[in-house]
Amino acid sequence: MTLDPTDPLYDGTTPPQPRKAQRIPRSANGFAKIEWPALATRSNDDIFPPLTRLCLYLQLRSRHSRESIILTNNALLDLGISRWQKYRLLTQLEASGRITVEREHGLHPVVTIQKPWW
Repeated sequence: MTLDPTDPLYDGTTPPQPRKAQRIPRSANGFAKIEWPALATRSNDDIFPPLTRLCLYLQLRSRHSRESIILTNNALLDLGISRWQKYRLLTQLEASGRITVEREHGLHPVVTIQKPWW
């Protein structure tokens, strides 16, 4: 792009450079990759209890707490979490202030992460 000094709208400054998308900051703490099937395997319940599985699912689905999630029963059944467990776990997380849950009668809850836990 060339600048024309004879242009009446030219104010003598150079236009700002395009900005790159901001990256998620790197954590100083270590992390581990977890394979999705390992979360769904019931033999790993001692390693990944239902609350941990739900937190990991919410983190993944919310794109690192940038989006709200419609939490369906079928999605959590793949992780071995029943609809009754889902409501108990959501109540625990909501009481701790980590998430907010919008509930409407007859509809799936919409979850928004307030304070990331990572």
